Amino acid sequence: YGMAAEGKSTTEILKFIADTSRNPFYRQLARLLQKTGIAPKIVVGTSDGWKFNAGEGKYAAAYNPKTDTVALFRPASSERNMLHELMHAATLKALSKRGMAAVQMKKLFEHVAKSGKLKGMYGMANVDEFVAEAFSNPKFQEALKGVHGISTSTSNNAWNWFVRIVRGILGLNQGQDNALSQALE
Repeated sequence: YGMAAEGKSTTEILKFIADTSRNPFYRQLARLLQKTGIAPKIVVGTSDGWKFNAGEGKYAAAYNPKTDTVALFRPASSERNMLHELMHAATLKALSKRGMAAVQMKKLFEHVAKSGKLKGMYGMANVDEFVAEAFSNPKFQEALKGVHGISTSTSNNAWNWFVRIVRGILGLNQGQDNALSQALE
C-alpha cells in the first residue's frame, strides 16, 4: 500500500513482492505476473466513483480495464488485494484476445457454475472473478479441487483444468502443470 501511495510502478511493486513477501505463494504469483508484461497504473484512495461488477459492498481494491488502473482503497491485506487486481489485469488481457485460452476458461467457469458446488462464493460472480480468485485465494483453489473436471480423460478436477489453461496463457511447456500447480498452491 505504501509503495502504491508513493507512486511506484506495477513493475516495482511486483518485483518487491516477488523478492520480499513472507508468503511463498505471493512471491511465486508476483513472478508469474511479471512475465505477463502487464503495467496498469496503481492508485490509492476511496471507492467513490468506482463501479463494481460483483455488486454492492465494501471493496478493498478494484481494477478498471478501460483505464488499465488498479486502485487500493485500504491498507489492510493490500499485498493480496494488489495481486488479485493484477490478476484481473493479466487475465482480462488474455481473455480479451478471444483465443483458445479465453474459450477454455469461459467453458470451465460455466462448467463449475453448472455444478452448483461453489454457489455463493465470490469467485463465481463472473469469469473475471473466477480467474482472479483461483489465482489468489487458496480456499477457492481447494473448492475447485472438489469439482469434477470437464472431462475425466485429461484432468480429474476443475483445479487441474484451470492450471492447464493458465500454463497455456503463461507459455509454459506441456508437462509443467505440476510445477505450476505447486507454485499456485
